[in-house]
Amino acid sequence: MAFCNLNAQGQDSTRKTTDVLFYYGFIEYDAEYYKVDSKNSFLEHFVSYQPFITDINIFKIEFGIVNSFQAEGNYTTPGDLRLNYHRNFLSPQYGKAGYQGTTAGIKFIIPTGRSEFFSGFDSWSLEPIVGSSWQFENPAWSQGILARYYLSFASLPDKKQRFDYLRMEYYLGYENRKIGVYFEPDYRYIPSKDNHNLFLKFDLNFNANSKLGFKLSNKYRVFGDYFFENLVTVGFYVFL
Repeated sequence: MAFCNLNAQGQDSTRKTTDVLFYYGFIEYDAEYYKVDSKNSFLEHFVSYQPFITDINIFKIEFGIVNSFQAEGNYTTPGDLRLNYHRNFLSPQYGKAGYQGTTAGIKFIIPTGRSEFFSGFDSWSLEPIVGSSWQFENPAWSQGILARYYLSFASLPDKKQRFDYLRMEYYLGYENRKIGVYFEPDYRYIPSKDNHNLFLKFDLNFNANSKLGFKLSNKYRVFGDYFFENLVTVGFYVFL
Protein backbone atom coordinates (compact mmCIF):
# COMPACT_ATOMS: atom_id res chain seq x y z
CA MET A 1 0.00 0.00 0.00
CA ALA A 2 1.50 3.30 -1.07
CA PHE A 3 2.28 5.20 2.13
CA CYS A 4 -1.30 5.34 3.40
CA ASN A 5 -1.74 6.93 6.81
CA LEU A 6 -5.11 5.40 7.54
CA ASN A 7 -7.27 4.86 10.60
CA ALA A 8 -7.74 1.24 9.57
CA GLN A 9 -11.12 -0.30 10.41
CA GLY A 10 -11.74 2.50 12.90
CA GLN A 11 -10.48 0.17 15.62
CA ASP A 12 -8.39 2.71 17.54
CA SER A 13 -8.49 6.41 16.74
CA THR A 14 -5.12 6.98 18.44
CA ARG A 15 -3.27 4.55 16.20
CA LYS A 16 -2.20 6.34 13.04
CA THR A 17 -0.49 3.84 10.75
CA THR A 18 1.65 4.31 7.67
CA ASP A 19 2.94 1.97 5.00
CA VAL A 20 6.16 1.70 6.99
CA LEU A 21 4.40 0.08 9.98
CA PHE A 22 1.13 -0.96 8.35
CA TYR A 23 0.01 -4.25 9.91
CA TYR A 24 -3.75 -4.46 9.30
CA GLY A 25 -5.13 -7.12 6.99
CA PHE A 26 -6.17 -5.83 3.56
CA ILE A 27 -6.61 -6.62 -0.12
CA GLU A 28 -5.65 -3.91 -2.62
CA TYR A 29 -6.12 -3.57 -6.37
CA ASP A 30 -4.26 -0.97 -8.44
CA ALA A 31 -4.43 -0.18 -12.14
CA GLU A 32 -0.95 1.24 -12.78
CA TYR A 33 -0.30 2.91 -16.14
CA TYR A 34 3.41 3.41 -16.91
CA LYS A 35 4.76 5.57 -19.69
CA VAL A 36 8.21 4.11 -20.30
CA ASP A 37 9.17 6.39 -23.20
CA SER A 38 7.60 7.94 -26.30
CA LYS A 39 7.09 4.51 -27.93
CA ASN A 40 6.37 2.14 -25.05
CA SER A 41 3.87 1.99 -22.20
CA PHE A 42 2.12 -0.66 -20.14
CA LEU A 43 -0.80 -1.17 -17.78
CA GLU A 44 -0.35 -3.43 -14.76
CA HIS A 45 -3.33 -4.82 -12.86
CA PHE A 46 -1.61 -5.13 -9.50
CA VAL A 47 -3.02 -7.03 -6.51
CA SER A 48 -1.65 -7.04 -2.94
CA TYR A 49 -2.85 -9.31 -0.14
CA GLN A 50 -1.76 -8.88 3.48
CA PRO A 51 -3.45 -11.12 6.04
CA PHE A 52 -3.49 -9.88 9.62
CA ILE A 53 -1.11 -12.01 11.68
CA THR A 54 0.17 -9.71 14.44
CA ASP A 55 1.22 -6.06 14.66
CA ILE A 56 4.84 -7.28 14.79
CA ASN A 57 5.19 -9.91 12.06
CA ILE A 58 3.89 -8.84 8.63
CA PHE A 59 3.51 -10.97 5.49
CA LYS A 60 2.34 -9.71 2.10
CA ILE A 61 2.06 -11.23 -1.39
CA GLU A 62 1.97 -9.11 -4.59
CA PHE A 63 1.17 -10.14 -8.14
CA GLY A 64 0.09 -8.49 -11.39
CA ILE A 65 -1.10 -8.99 -14.95
CA VAL A 66 0.51 -6.65 -17.49
CA ASN A 67 -0.87 -5.27 -20.76
CA SER A 68 2.08 -3.80 -22.68
CA PHE A 69 1.69 -1.42 -25.63
CA GLN A 70 4.75 -1.39 -27.89
CA ALA A 71 5.57 -0.24 -31.41
CA GLU A 72 5.59 -3.85 -32.64
CA GLY A 73 2.34 -4.88 -30.93
CA ASN A 74 0.33 -5.34 -27.74
CA TYR A 75 0.90 -8.18 -25.26
CA THR A 76 -0.64 -9.58 -22.07
CA THR A 77 1.63 -11.45 -19.65
CA PRO A 78 1.86 -12.23 -15.92
CA GLY A 79 4.07 -10.00 -13.80
CA ASP A 80 6.71 -11.01 -11.29
CA LEU A 81 5.56 -12.62 -8.04
CA ARG A 82 6.69 -10.74 -4.91
CA LEU A 83 6.71 -12.18 -1.38
CA ASN A 84 7.28 -9.79 1.54
CA TYR A 85 8.11 -10.26 5.21
CA HIS A 86 8.51 -7.37 7.70
CA ARG A 87 9.10 -7.18 11.41
CA ASN A 88 7.87 -4.07 13.21
CA PHE A 89 9.62 -2.52 16.20
CA LEU A 90 6.96 -0.20 17.59
CA SER A 91 7.85 2.76 19.78
CA PRO A 92 6.37 2.86 23.32
CA GLN A 93 4.77 6.18 22.26
CA TYR A 94 3.25 4.71 19.10
CA GLY A 95 0.06 6.66 18.36
CA LYS A 96 1.34 9.81 20.10
CA ALA A 97 3.49 12.66 18.78
CA GLY A 98 7.06 11.73 17.90
CA TYR A 99 8.86 8.59 16.75
CA GLN A 100 6.42 5.77 15.89
CA GLY A 101 8.78 2.89 15.24
CA THR A 102 10.95 1.09 12.71
CA THR A 103 10.34 -1.83 10.40
CA ALA A 104 12.88 -4.14 8.78
CA GLY A 105 12.13 -6.75 6.15
CA ILE A 106 12.91 -8.52 2.93
CA LYS A 107 11.13 -8.86 -0.42
CA PHE A 108 11.73 -11.98 -2.52
CA ILE A 109 11.02 -11.52 -6.24
CA ILE A 110 10.29 -14.57 -8.42
CA PRO A 111 10.70 -13.89 -12.19
CA THR A 112 7.32 -14.99 -13.54
CA GLY A 113 7.19 -11.94 -15.84
CA ARG A 114 9.35 -11.01 -18.84
CA SER A 115 11.36 -7.83 -19.41
CA GLU A 116 10.61 -7.64 -23.15
CA PHE A 117 6.94 -7.17 -22.24
CA PHE A 118 7.70 -4.82 -19.28
CA SER A 119 6.15 -7.38 -16.93
CA GLY A 120 9.28 -8.50 -15.06
CA PHE A 121 13.00 -8.25 -14.46
CA ASP A 122 14.08 -11.74 -15.69
CA SER A 123 16.00 -12.18 -12.43
CA TRP A 124 15.64 -13.83 -9.04
CA SER A 125 16.03 -10.94 -6.62
CA LEU A 126 16.02 -9.88 -2.99
CA GLU A 127 15.13 -6.44 -1.67
CA PRO A 128 16.12 -5.70 1.96
CA ILE A 129 13.99 -2.88 3.40
CA VAL A 130 14.20 -0.68 6.50
CA GLY A 131 12.01 2.30 7.39
CA SER A 132 10.80 4.54 10.22
CA SER A 133 7.94 6.98 10.78
CA TRP A 134 7.11 9.98 12.95
CA GLN A 135 3.87 11.74 13.93
CA PHE A 136 3.57 15.49 14.47
CA GLU A 137 1.89 17.24 17.40
CA ASN A 138 -1.10 17.63 15.11
CA PRO A 139 -1.95 13.90 14.71
CA ALA A 140 -3.29 14.46 11.20
CA TRP A 141 0.31 15.00 9.97
CA SER A 142 3.02 12.36 9.70
CA GLN A 143 6.27 11.67 7.89
CA GLY A 144 8.48 8.69 7.21
CA ILE A 145 11.50 7.34 5.40
CA LEU A 146 12.10 4.03 3.67
CA ALA A 147 15.39 2.64 2.32
CA ARG A 148 15.73 -0.46 0.19
CA TYR A 149 18.32 -2.13 -2.01
CA TYR A 150 17.28 -4.22 -5.02
CA LEU A 151 19.78 -7.11 -5.34
CA SER A 152 19.60 -9.43 -8.33
CA PHE A 153 21.40 -12.73 -7.74
CA ALA A 154 20.42 -14.98 -10.71
CA SER A 155 18.85 -14.53 -14.13
CA LEU A 156 16.57 -16.71 -16.20
CA PRO A 157 18.27 -18.84 -18.92
CA ASP A 158 19.40 -16.75 -21.92
CA LYS A 159 18.41 -13.53 -20.13
CA LYS A 160 20.51 -10.61 -18.91
CA GLN A 161 20.72 -10.16 -15.16
CA ARG A 162 18.90 -7.10 -13.83
CA PHE A 163 21.00 -4.22 -12.49
CA ASP A 164 21.05 -3.56 -8.74
CA TYR A 165 19.92 -0.22 -7.35
CA LEU A 166 19.47 1.72 -4.13
CA ARG A 167 16.09 3.33 -3.42
CA MET A 168 15.37 6.02 -0.82
CA GLU A 169 11.84 7.30 -0.21
CA TYR A 170 10.43 10.02 2.02
CA TYR A 171 6.81 10.94 2.61
CA LEU A 172 4.94 13.80 4.21
CA GLY A 173 1.23 13.23 4.66
CA TYR A 174 -1.98 14.70 6.01
CA GLU A 175 -4.95 12.46 6.78
CA ASN A 176 -8.23 12.39 8.58
CA ARG A 177 -10.90 9.72 8.74
CA LYS A 178 -12.05 10.46 5.18
CA ILE A 179 -9.15 11.70 3.05
CA GLY A 180 -5.38 11.44 2.87
CA VAL A 181 -2.98 13.61 0.84
CA TYR A 182 0.70 12.69 0.51
CA PHE A 183 3.88 14.05 -1.08
CA GLU A 184 6.58 11.44 -1.77
CA PRO A 185 10.05 12.00 -3.29
CA ASP A 186 11.58 8.72 -4.55
CA TYR A 187 15.35 8.65 -5.26
CA ARG A 188 16.99 5.70 -7.06
CA TYR A 189 20.70 5.19 -7.70
CA ILE A 190 22.18 2.52 -10.01
CA PRO A 191 25.80 1.90 -8.89
CA SER A 192 26.86 -0.09 -11.98
CA LYS A 193 25.82 2.78 -14.25
CA ASP A 194 26.49 5.69 -11.86
CA ASN A 195 23.00 6.87 -12.75
CA HIS A 196 20.76 8.98 -10.49
CA ASN A 197 16.97 9.10 -10.81
CA LEU A 198 14.49 11.23 -8.88
CA PHE A 199 10.72 10.79 -8.96
CA LEU A 200 8.01 12.87 -7.28
CA LYS A 201 4.70 11.33 -6.32
CA PHE A 202 1.39 12.86 -5.21
CA ASP A 203 -1.27 10.63 -3.59
CA LEU A 204 -4.93 11.21 -2.82
CA ASN A 205 -6.87 8.59 -0.84
CA PHE A 206 -10.54 8.55 0.13
CA ASN A 207 -12.08 6.27 2.75
CA ALA A 208 -15.68 5.45 1.82
CA ASN A 209 -16.19 3.70 5.19
CA SER A 210 -14.22 1.68 7.74
CA LYS A 211 -13.74 -1.17 5.25
CA LEU A 212 -13.40 0.38 1.78
CA GLY A 213 -11.19 3.11 0.32
CA PHE A 214 -10.10 4.49 -3.05
CA LYS A 215 -6.82 5.96 -4.25
CA LEU A 216 -5.42 8.10 -7.05
CA SER A 217 -1.76 8.99 -7.57
CA ASN A 218 0.71 10.35 -10.08
CA LYS A 219 4.49 9.80 -10.07
CA TYR A 220 6.80 11.44 -12.61
CA ARG A 221 10.54 11.42 -13.23
CA VAL A 222 12.30 14.71 -12.50
CA PHE A 223 15.68 13.54 -13.77
CA GLY A 224 17.41 10.28 -14.73
CA ASP A 225 17.34 7.81 -17.60
CA TYR A 226 15.88 4.57 -16.21
CA PHE A 227 12.69 2.91 -14.93
CA PHE A 228 9.87 5.04 -16.46
CA GLU A 229 8.83 8.60 -17.28
CA ASN A 230 5.42 8.71 -15.61
CA LEU A 231 3.11 6.50 -13.57
CA VAL A 232 -0.62 7.07 -12.95
CA THR A 233 -2.40 4.78 -10.46
CA VAL A 234 -6.11 4.29 -9.75
CA GLY A 235 -7.17 1.68 -7.22
CA PHE A 236 -9.11 0.59 -4.17
CA TYR A 237 -8.40 -1.24 -0.92
CA VAL A 238 -10.56 -3.39 1.35
CA PHE A 239 -9.71 -3.99 5.02
CA LEU A 240 -10.27 -7.53 6.23
